[in-house]
Amino acid sequence: MDWWSELIDGAPMRDGKSTPELKRWYRKLNRMFFGGTLPDNVIVRWDADEPDVACTEKRDKDDPTAYVIGFNRKKNPTKSLLLSAMLHEMIHCATEFKDEHGPAFDKWHKRLVRRGAFKKGAVIPDVTLF
Repeated sequence: MDWWSELIDGAPMRDGKSTPELKRWYRKLNRMFFGGTLPDNVIVRWDADEPDVACTEKRDKDDPTAYVIGFNRKKNPTKSLLLSAMLHEMIHCATEFKDEHGPAFDKWHKRLVRRGAFKKGAVIPDVTLF
C-alpha cells in the first residue's frame, strides 16, 4: 500500500488526537506557505461525523490557538482535494476566524497564491492544488 492509500484507507479516526499523517502535512504546509506561524497545537484528523469536505472549529474559547481541523475521508478522495482543503482550513487558523470567508480570508488566499501554493508540483510532484 502506498503512502496515499495508507493516509486515506488506513488512518484511524481519533477523537481528541491528530491523525499523524495529516498532522505531518499540516506542519509541512505551515512551514512552506505560512512561514511556520500557525500554532502547532492544532488537532488535524479524520472525522467520521464531518458532513462537509472539512471544517475548522475552536476547541477552547479562551485559547486563540486551540483549533480542530476535521476532514471527511470520503469527500477527500484525492491528494489535490485534501491538501487544498487543508490550506483552506489553515487560513481559518491564520485569520483566527475574524471574518469567516471575508476580506481577511481573501487576503490570506491571495498570499498563498503569491507564495506558489497552487502551482503544479509545489507540494507534490506533478499535482496541482485547487
